[in-house]
Parts: sequence; C-alpha cells; structure tokens
Amino acid sequence: MSAKGTAEHLNRERLYEEIWTVPMKHVGTKYGLTGTEVRRLCDKLQIPVPAQGHWTRVQMGLPIQRQPLQPLKQSQMTNDMRRRRASQSSGVPQSQELETSVAPADVAADKISKAPTHWHAALNAFRGRIKKAVANADTLKRKYEWEQAHPGKRHPSHLDSYGSWESFCDAGKLLAATHRRSVARLSLGSYERGLAFLNAICVRAKAVGYVVDMGKDDSRLRLTRDQAYVEIRVGEEMDAGFRPKMRGWETAQVKRLMSEVCFPKVVAL
Repeated sequence: MSAKGTAEHLNRERLYEEIWTVPMKHVGTKYGLTGTEVRRLCDKLQIPVPAQGHWTRVQMGLPIQRQPLQPLKQSQMTNDMRRRRASQSSGVPQSQELETSVAPADVAADKISKAPTHWHAALNAFRGRIKKAVANADTLKRKYEWEQAHPGKRHPSHLDSYGSWESFCDAGKLLAATHRRSVARLSLGSYERGLAFLNAICVRAKAVGYVVDMGKDDSRLRLTRDQAYVEIRVGEEMDAGFRPKMRGWETAQVKRLMSEVCFPKVVAL
C-alpha cells in the first residue's frame, strides 16, 4: 500500500494508537511502508511520535508519558487538500511530492550554477581546502611547463607547492585527496560544479526545515530534522593514468576509477 493510500484509509486515532503501542518499523511493515514513510505520514497528520529511547524505557518497565493527540489544525488540512489537488492534476503521485515551496527546477542537476550568489556556512572549511588545492595544482602545472621549456633546469624555488604535476595527473587530478573519508571527491575539472551541487543540497535542505552541518574533518554532510538525519557524500567517476616508468604518464594507459561512495546514508533514530 502506498503512503497516499494509507493516508486515505487510516485515520489519525488508529495510527496514533499503533505508533505508541509497537515500534514504528513494525507499523510500517504492517502497511507496506518504510519507517521513514510512516514518520512522514505522522508529521503530515500531526501525530506525536515516541521520543528516542522510548522503547528502551518500555522494556525496562519505566513509566511512560504519552503525548496527547491534538486536533488537526485547519491550516494543515487545507495545505494537504491543495497538495492533493495539485498532485491529481499533474499526474504525480502524492507520495512523490516535494514537501516544500521551492520549485524542483531550482535544484535540477543540469541547472545548478557553478557560481552561487550565496554559499552555505557548512561548506566554508571544505571550500577553503579545495581552493588551496586548486592553487597548488596551478603552481605545479606552471612549474612543469617551465621545466619542459627549459630542459635540464629546475623551476625557481620561490613557487611554494607540494607534489608533482605528473603524480597529480596520475591520480585523476583529484583535489584535497586524503585517506580519510571526505564529503566530496572532486577533480580539477569538476570541482566548481561539485561544490555548487553540495551548496544546492544545503540551501534546499535548510529551506524545508533541516539543520545542516558538516561532520568532523569534513567527512560528511549531515541533514538533521526531528529524530532522524541523512549523511551525504558526493563523488565522481574519473579518468586516471598510471606510469610504468618516470615521466611516462603522457602516453600511459587510462583506467577507470570510482572515487568515494556517492550514496546517501539514511539513519532514523
């Protein structure tokens, strides 16, 4: 049964009783829904749900205070009716509707600007690391080109940089590479679009009520709302060479590399 069908056939009082009687995931199994879908349905119907640690307290025999079910606010009922009418006229299932006033086209992947007018604060530290890596890559390239034009000579040492242009290219021109997990694995050719994509996620999430923050050491982007959060990392597929001998990278073979996992992790508390 879809979330739409459940909303039509299950009254608030009955769902309220079930939510406070058995864990949410078991309620979802009964109606063919995921725990996340049940939670969304409760939010839509303004049904209070047990707080984190509720079922542990139940198992320990501790006293439980159930939040009362309040009458459904008229404004919410009106908004739901408008959403349903819009869904029916557009042919889009209600369960797939975006619960926000921001138009889907605003964050369509092919329409994301590479130069947003506003950057979310959660990305400041990571953007700083990427900018430093871009500056270093530019320096490495200039040093390499100068040395190629002046055989047998080394570029003046006043250019502060680390690594070599050849090794950087061998690694797929990956910026701010680290052995630790990173919120994004971006190359020199796509970092602007990748950062803009992350920024669009942050701005959109904040607009619909999520708290957006960055994990320790820029390891992941976390979107939190109510008692659940989503962790996101972004990666790209890239071309990278490998050198059988020193400075043989120009004619090296090319292999396909898949960078850091790019699937979001959803956790319901």
